[in-house]
Amino acid sequence: PKNEPHNGEYDFDMPEHIIQINEWSNKPLVEIYTDFQNAKGAQAADAILINGRADSSNAEFSLPVAVFTVMQGFKYRFRLINTGSLFCPISFLIEGHNMTLITTDGQPFVPFTVGQIDTHSAERYDFILNANQPAGDYKIMTLGEVVCEGLEQHAILRVEANDQLLKAADQDDAEQETAPRSEVLFNSIPNDPHVPLGDERDQVKSMKSLIPDDPRLEVYDRQFILDFVMSQVQNLHFFDPDLYPGANHNYPAMFSSMVNNISMKLGPVPLLAQMDEVPQEEFCTSESLGKKCDSEWCECIHKLTVTEGDVVEVVMMAAPTVIPYTHPIHLHGFSFRILAMEKLPETEVISPELFRTMDNAGKVSRRIKGAPLKDTIPIPNNGYVVLRFVADNPGVWFFHCHLAFHAEAGMGVAFEVLRKDGTLPPPPAGFPTCGPFKLADNAYLNQDKQAQAAGQPRSQARSPLGSQSQSGTPDPQSRTPQWVLPVVGCLSVAVAGLVVLSVTLWSRGQRARLMDKHVSVPSYMSAGEITHDEANTGNDHFILSSKKQERISLTQ
Repeated sequence: PKNEPHNGEYDFDMPEHIIQINEWSNKPLVEIYTDFQNAKGAQAADAILINGRADSSNAEFSLPVAVFTVMQGFKYRFRLINTGSLFCPISFLIEGHNMTLITTDGQPFVPFTVGQIDTHSAERYDFILNANQPAGDYKIMTLGEVVCEGLEQHAILRVEANDQLLKAADQDDAEQETAPRSEVLFNSIPNDPHVPLGDERDQVKSMKSLIPDDPRLEVYDRQFILDFVMSQVQNLHFFDPDLYPGANHNYPAMFSSMVNNISMKLGPVPLLAQMDEVPQEEFCTSESLGKKCDSEWCECIHKLTVTEGDVVEVVMMAAPTVIPYTHPIHLHGFSFRILAMEKLPETEVISPELFRTMDNAGKVSRRIKGAPLKDTIPIPNNGYVVLRFVADNPGVWFFHCHLAFHAEAGMGVAFEVLRKDGTLPPPPAGFPTCGPFKLADNAYLNQDKQAQAAGQPRSQARSPLGSQSQSGTPDPQSRTPQWVLPVVGCLSVAVAGLVVLSVTLWSRGQRARLMDKHVSVPSYMSAGEITHDEANTGNDHFILSSKKQERISLTQ
């Protein structure tokens, strides 16, 4: 669009120059996850893909590599998207070429040139490539890290010759052609050992946004400190007491994805359209649950509520763990300003208490003017990120780690942005709702938790939906014996089978009798069809092909 600030800096913006990079695993993700949790293997990927293609001995298949074509003398806008699911940061570089970064997550900033880009899941970067090199094929390379350690993949940048335009290029382009490739590695994580020290352009926090500053962000109305953690607790998603009744409910502690020691569950219905149908007991915050989640497994719909127009500051942190996770955190519905971002030295361990101490002592420096604008940001391991946004988009918005395992297992929260009258926007007229089951009475929703606290399997405290007394509590006298439903079901299936068999046999007999009546005196027509003798004046007049006649004979 003509209003884009970088519109005049390149010649072509073409859909075939979208580059999607991600890891590939030969096993389903759920299998990788359970193997990892049960110490049967690491979260390893098998290949890296570029636009869905892999030319690698590590993959079970091989496809022709992707080819991106440009012509000498022109500048092209490329769009790079990391769609990975595992903890697999991917480095991206192009042989013999620099990349001028111009946007991140769709938001423009002051351009700068790099030779390599490190990306995390859900991050997007646009860059300008100047096709000022001799015609030929150049490797586009991706290098994996962590669970993708040792994996490489390549595509091809094909520079087509354009002698006429190359001769007409100005002197600046001629000088750029002989310039060496930049050694600057762009990395969003501060104090990363791979990043050249002293280079101010190596971190997201050093970007200068081209979107005008919002003066409302000078002071926040609400602050949330969110600790993204992997805690080892007795997670009942892994060991359901109904399925694992042994061991006196003393199950092994499993790595569990949490925010402020709470695993997020998404609820029985979509929160935006059917919030009123979800019992209030299903929601929680770390304040409502208190200190018990420090040692016990807690799960709920973790909801943070703000009002339209509030300036929200979120402090995210990730303490060091056995696996040095860098959690890429994504916010739906908003872009946010990154005010501060740091990784602590090994002599310190980040925590909410330590952050507050540092903040009160003035050791957390927030940058408001020109702060970069994104919707996805990785939290440095043993570090923090401070972000702000104006809650001007009423609704319910998921805020979560973009690693598939972590998001699925509960590393996220729901931001509820209410309108100024305290309500959510209503769904459109006729908008479908989820079902068909009906939620139970509020009184019984916490029975599983009560059973867990009493050391009982959940089934001992459950009652079937609809088997409730008027007060909403389970009525033991109304419960149907467990053997009745299976027996009734089996008898119903047997009766239905006999009916179907009887109807089928009767139909075949009727068909055979009809065929005897109408196909007894065939006469052959010139077109190879058969009809019946005109003397046969029955109501049914058939014209049958030889193929149909052959099938009829098989039924007699």
